[in-house]
Amino acid sequence: MRHAALLSVILPLAFVPAAAFAQEVGVRNAAAALVALQADDDPAKSIPSSDQAGAKDAATYTFRGYAWARKNDIDKAIADFSEAIRRDPKYSYAYLGRGWAWDMKQQYDKAITDYDEAIRLNQKDGAAYIGRGRALSRKGQHDKAISDFSEAIRLNPKYAPGFENRGYEWALNQHNDKAIQDYDEAIRLDPKNAFTLANRGMARCAKGDYDKAIPDFDEAIRLKPDMADFRVSRGRAWYEKGEYEKAIADYTKAVPPGSKDTAATRKRGDQPWVAYEGQNGPGKGKKIVFVSGDEEYRSEEGLPQLAKILAVRHGFHCTVLFAVDPKDGTINPNQSDNIPGLEALDSADLMVILTRFRDLPDDQMQHVVNYVESGRPIVALRTSTHAFALQKHKTFSRYDWQSKEWDGGFGRHVLGETWINHHGQHGKQSTLGLVAPEMKDLPILRGIHDGDIWGPTDVYATRLPIPASCRTLVLGEVLSGMHATDPPVRGKQNDPMMPIAWINSFSSPSGKQARIFTTTMGASLDLESEGLRRLIVNACYWGLGMDDQIAPKSNVDLVGPYHPTPFGFSKYTKGIKPSAHAIQN
Repeated sequence: MRHAALLSVILPLAFVPAAAFAQEVGVRNAAAALVALQADDDPAKSIPSSDQAGAKDAATYTFRGYAWARKNDIDKAIADFSEAIRRDPKYSYAYLGRGWAWDMKQQYDKAITDYDEAIRLNQKDGAAYIGRGRALSRKGQHDKAISDFSEAIRLNPKYAPGFENRGYEWALNQHNDKAIQDYDEAIRLDPKNAFTLANRGMARCAKGDYDKAIPDFDEAIRLKPDMADFRVSRGRAWYEKGEYEKAIADYTKAVPPGSKDTAATRKRGDQPWVAYEGQNGPGKGKKIVFVSGDEEYRSEEGLPQLAKILAVRHGFHCTVLFAVDPKDGTINPNQSDNIPGLEALDSADLMVILTRFRDLPDDQMQHVVNYVESGRPIVALRTSTHAFALQKHKTFSRYDWQSKEWDGGFGRHVLGETWINHHGQHGKQSTLGLVAPEMKDLPILRGIHDGDIWGPTDVYATRLPIPASCRTLVLGEVLSGMHATDPPVRGKQNDPMMPIAWINSFSSPSGKQARIFTTTMGASLDLESEGLRRLIVNACYWGLGMDDQIAPKSNVDLVGPYHPTPFGFSKYTKGIKPSAHAIQN
């Protein structure tokens, strides 16, 4: 199991010891600010009137900035830090504080600029390296983040936050042994930090060492008994050990019955997802998470069927996630900002995704980012080339389909292409799959021949040639009608043909080369094609490095009734909850 950090390492708010401010500000003013920092007081009282001594001191404004920040008034904090900088442009602590405030507002480029200046002014300030490292991590620049945390540790080997933050970064990138080593040292230096204990427990869970993880969660709960996330994490560890009663007890204590949807209520059993236990087969012990959420192609119907096939016919443990209306718990593909249960990706071996223009909040998107950037495999269907449109939630805007930071976002940068346009006439011309001749002997295409793959959805356009890291598996022949027997269109639409399935090797930020499979087919109606189902099942094996276990003709027989509805906007079946997709005995 891989268990990415559920809890964020908290960068200490007061980077600079109070004594340092006391020397610079004067005991009276530092004490006033410290009162505001630690109590429910008005931080404005920490600045004397203009005719009093110390009013022009940058340190006083800086400390008051921390006090505003402690009261979660980040804009006032930034104003005070900026005033401190105006009064003394060489005061490094003010840049440090403002960098932290920009970080809180998720404006990471501005944060990095301020941290750069703080480091230039005071190269021995480990806190500035930690702050910059955190901002770099948020931007996906993990190697640079590790370098900054390491420099903070070099500057002060007895400063626990250096080890704490570097451990968290190692864990994000699945280097769990290194994470545990850093957490060990952070805990030795600061044994009462409940968050570090919980994060070490998470890293131990990622290694499958639940017996050592549970005592970490025990101690974290003892130190902070009101922290529900600690109980959720321990509950997950009990669940993985098969101690279901203890798991239920932790989830129930975390969130009492009847509470609103949270990670705890979902894990307790009120799940807005569906899971299929793996039966006998080569996939026994492997976990696949299916992420659905598109308004048009009925991923909420197709992905559960694929998951059933992979669980029942091949032995994989499969979990299917949905876009869910939080008001009533029903599946609503138009709910673009809510896919509950994405923490299942933390322990997944493979992600299968079919989403379109999702604008997920940071806490949900973080699990997707952690998965993708860990270098684990992905099978992507249809509109996943434009899976995300992060208009409101911009922390991970590099995943947006129109991103410039990652050219073409998740689609182009990770899969190999973003949304271009329809190549075939949508709803009028269907698609026939032709195997790329030079690829026909690859294991992923075992049992698949020209004409085996057909679907009523049209061919998507791609830019040719496709990226050098990609290899075309199947070409899409545009047919003149909506039946598999219709003749192909003559002319430019089929000369050249567009790729409709390809593989890619993605160089992930973790340093691992991720196996990526993409097909621009995958609507629920497309999955009536046995050939397409076989291609996707083979792709799952390939992604997991199980090439040698792909059968000459994989069993892709449908599991239970399957009556997909036509693709189109606002045509989804309303009032359906995820539990409706459970396998009926």
